[in-house]
Amino acid sequence: MDRRTTLQGSEWISEYYRYNDLEARSREFQSRVADMLGKELGRDLRKDRERADQLLSALGLTGRDKEREALLVRLIDAVPDDVQYRRYLGWQLLEQKRAGEALAQFDAILEKALGWERLNATQGRAWALSALGRAREALESLDRALATPGASEDETSEIEDCRKKIAEGTGRRAK
Repeated sequence: MDRRTTLQGSEWISEYYRYNDLEARSREFQSRVADMLGKELGRDLRKDRERADQLLSALGLTGRDKEREALLVRLIDAVPDDVQYRRYLGWQLLEQKRAGEALAQFDAILEKALGWERLNATQGRAWALSALGRAREALESLDRALATPGASEDETSEIEDCRKKIAEGTGRRAK
């Protein structure tokens, strides 16, 4: 039987505080990991991308968004052909309600990306346009993506879902 179903009264409170303590310790640990990785990260990010990716993850888990953004900008400069860093930055900017800056990142991705990266950038661009009050343009962009041949059933479904949420003004990235 699941332990959660057997807890009574004050046991719930005890479990709640124990869980939150573990979560806090995990954030503290990730923060120490981020500090350590930041000190060890070499200057040439092209050669040290694995460590840079680990640092990006640790910074994200600890909410150190300014440091994460600065690292993403450095990675974009170091590896301009790898669109994943622009994608990470675009979504982070969008979450921070900096839709104009996010739009620029997604547009840059669309110049180079294929496949899943293109699909993701198309959705990000649509959310950014919607956040800027340009929902009609966002929907037109998604309609063009749906009309493009070669998309898988899953990709089409994702675009349709994104389109529906923007049209309804719902979703986690809506204004």
